[in-house]
Parts: sequence; C-alpha cells; structure tokens
Amino acid sequence: MKKFLSLVLSSLFAATLICGCAEQKSDKSAESDTIAVDTIKTEPATEVTTEAPTEAATEVATLTAEELTPANVLTYEIAINGKPLTIPFDFSELKEFGYTIKKDDELKAQSYTIGVYPENANGKSILVQLWNPTDEAKKYSECKVGELVHSPYEDYSLTLPGGLPFDGRATIKDIKAKYGEPKHTREGTGYTVLEYGVGFTHVEFLIHDDPAMKKNDKVTLQNIK
Repeated sequence: MKKFLSLVLSSLFAATLICGCAEQKSDKSAESDTIAVDTIKTEPATEVTTEAPTEAATEVATLTAEELTPANVLTYEIAINGKPLTIPFDFSELKEFGYTIKKDDELKAQSYTIGVYPENANGKSILVQLWNPTDEAKKYSECKVGELVHSPYEDYSLTLPGGLPFDGRATIKDIKAKYGEPKHTREGTGYTVLEYGVGFTHVEFLIHDDPAMKKNDKVTLQNIK
C-alpha cells in the first residue's frame, strides 16, 4: 500500500513539474513577441501636399525685349553690381567691390598675367587677367583688368554690353539674337561655345543645354591690345 501511495505521489509531482514548465515556456514566448513588436521601426507618415507650387518656385523670369535688343558685345561696356565699367579698367575699381590681392606681385612692362584671383571678405574670388600696358614694371594693384571671367554662381552680378544680365537665363538663341552670329562655334557634350572677336580682343560664351546646369555657364571677356 505504501508503495502504491508513493507511486501516486510521484506521478502527481511529475505532472505538476510538466505543467509548470509549460506555463514558463508560454510566458517567455509571449514576452519575446512583445519585444519584437516594440522594436519594429515604423516609417513616419509622408505628407502629401495638395497645394500647387508657387509661381516663384516654378518659373524663372524670362529676359525682356529690352535686354535682348541687339548690341555689339565687343564694346566691352559691362556693369559689375550695377556699376558701369569698360574693359580694360583699373584694378582699383575692384577694390570698391571689396576684392583685394593677398600678394601684390610686380608685373613687367607690356605684359599680362595668366590668371589672378582677388578675394573679398567672404573668401569669394573673382577671376581676372591683369595687364600692364606701360613701359615700366608695376604692382598688380596698379595694373588694369584686361580680362574678366564670370559664371552666374559668382559672388557678384555682371551685366554684359547692351544690358544683358549674365545670370543663367540666356540661351544660345538669346545670345545670337543679342550679339549676332559668332565668329566661331564649338559643340561639346551638353554645351556650346560661342566666340566673338579674335586673339586678345574676344568674348567667349560657354552655354549649357541642361537648365539645371545653367549656373555653370561662363563668359570670358578679354580686351588686351
């Protein structure tokens, strides 16, 4: 009888252990599920705008009929930040716009530099070629600006002869309408080069086809004679 009672108690104890393990496993499974749900990263909701874009954001003002009135680009009559100048002009004119030369080297008589980058207080530079037309050596700051290279992203504005703003809006068609057919035309991948004049008295345009690249357009005005 004792053996039978002992066997029954052992069976009950084993059954209790099995149930306890089953409950513990079930609890851990539930806990694991909760952690997994909590750690899922949800993407923020994307707002869909129903407003139409503003006119300023979608449209760029076209050049006016006055700005496209035919003119002679080889007059070299430009304006920097609205101030009228004619290339060549004294380097001191650039000082009025805040551009200075860190190293004021000396330029030999009847010679010109390859390229100089005067800077303003913001660290922005302007690309010029300085020219010394005199018979004696002069400091850079005493020379003339015989060439100016400009792109629309520069830290100053440039208006070309006849009042054409060079701000990234002018197309090849616009330039030809303004200044006539160029002396030379070169086609590149995604851009066109138009050249007016020859030698040391010429104006060269580099115009991109892609509207997104128009800020990288470039004009070079050289008048060294």
